[in-house]
This record gives sequence, structure tokens and C-alpha cells, in this order.
Amino acid sequence: MRLKGKVALVAGAARNIGKAIALTYAREGADLILVARNTGDELKQVAKDCETFGVKTISMLADVGNPDDVNRVVSQGLDHFGKVNVLACVAALRPHKPFWEISIEEWHQVFAVNLHSTFYLAKALAPMFMEKIARRQHRRARGPGVDDRAAVARPRRCVKNRPLRPGQIAGA
Repeated sequence: MRLKGKVALVAGAARNIGKAIALTYAREGADLILVARNTGDELKQVAKDCETFGVKTISMLADVGNPDDVNRVVSQGLDHFGKVNVLACVAALRPHKPFWEISIEEWHQVFAVNLHSTFYLAKALAPMFMEKIARRQHRRARGPGVDDRAAVARPRRCVKNRPLRPGQIAGA
């Protein structure tokens, strides 16, 4: 249960590798925000399968190639769980026809989902990640506790060829 207490957002979670990732994260204890484009029944089944591992899930239909949909998904996911620790964006479109039959609009949609969606998701989550980093840096800047500070500031001297333990007084 290496992901217990973590929340993972999996875009493209209804089928194939996205489903496998969601189930693996669930088996490892992560609560899940599951996102798929238009496979509602499949996504519901993935959510049920994940919940058998004792995790919480929220599933949403969204076009991750659309930044407005991405912002909605991230907002609802953060409202529901309060955080996201892991992002797995494996959503993809594969036109099942020869490339010379793919229209310019279809090509742009493929890039919107296969490439731009990762940028949209990372951009939507960035403020939350940056706030988390700032809190961590603030905690570090405060420094160690009073007892730790005394042990760190004092040079280590040897007493009878043994190094001092933190809190031990030299010559005692």
C-alpha cells in the first residue's frame, strides 16, 4: 500500500493502460479521480473495480483536450479530495484510418488530447503543487526545533575517543 493517503488523477482511465494504471494505484491504496471522454459505463465499472480495494473514487466525463473541461475536472477533484499527489495523463485518440483520410480538424483533436491535455492538466494543478512546495520550504526555513538546533550548532568533540551524542555535555 505504497500510495495510501495519496490521491491520483488518471485521465484516460476507462480502458487499456489508463484502466490498468487506475487499478494498480487503487491496489496500492490511492484514492482516485478517474476521467474519460465518452465511456461512461466503462468508467463506472473501473471505479467499482477500484473501490473493491477499499479506496474512494470520483469519476467524471470530460474532454481533456479542452482546457475548460480540464479546469472543471481539477476543481471538482480538489473540492472532493482536497489534494492531488499523482497525475497520470494517458488519454489518447487514435483515428482508425489511413493518415491521408484524417481531416485537419481530426488531426488537431488528436494533438489536443494526446499532447495538449498533459499541459492543460499540469497547468491546472500547478497552483496546488506550488502552494504545497511553498509550505514545505517555509517549514524548512523555520529550521529545526530548539533541541535539534543546540545539537547541530555545537561542534562534535570527542570524549575518551567517543563522539558526543546530541544533548551530551563535553567533559561530562
